[in-house]
Amino acid sequence: MKLKVLALLSVLFLAVSCGSDDTKDTAADKKFGKLKVEIPASLKDKPEVCKYIKEMNVIVDDFAVLFDEVIEVGAPHKGKKEEDLSFSEKITLAKAGAKFAFGSTEIMARWGACESKRLELEKDLTTEQKKDLDKVYDRMDKRMNQITDRHKEFFKETEEKN
Repeated sequence: MKLKVLALLSVLFLAVSCGSDDTKDTAADKKFGKLKVEIPASLKDKPEVCKYIKEMNVIVDDFAVLFDEVIEVGAPHKGKKEEDLSFSEKITLAKAGAKFAFGSTEIMARWGACESKRLELEKDLTTEQKKDLDKVYDRMDKRMNQITDRHKEFFKETEEKN
């Protein structure tokens, strides 16, 4: 009987740890479209890895929203010379730059902590599980592509140079 209860509790713990939080739309999902956080089958029985994947995706989404907000503020002023900006526009751009600087510093600190955690977690993973863990970055690329698609005009000049 105790074994059955323990088995049931273990299954419930794994379901909660690696369960899908995809029913909640994040700010990034609302801005760019939903991107599902997928946890590969080989990692579903590793609660700490599941937690890492979810944390990393929250960080990526937070960065995407911050980056998008700065682009939205800066886009109307793209290509203008500083001397052609009004005092109010300069303040608006400086405020957006400061918000990005402070926000990205905090996000990068979280990212760094997550990467340190990843290095610890990888010690107990097989080569195949490590490859599956890399899929976290596939979602990051997709999220960043959503930003460039959303702001094609802003990135147009950069793309033309490449």
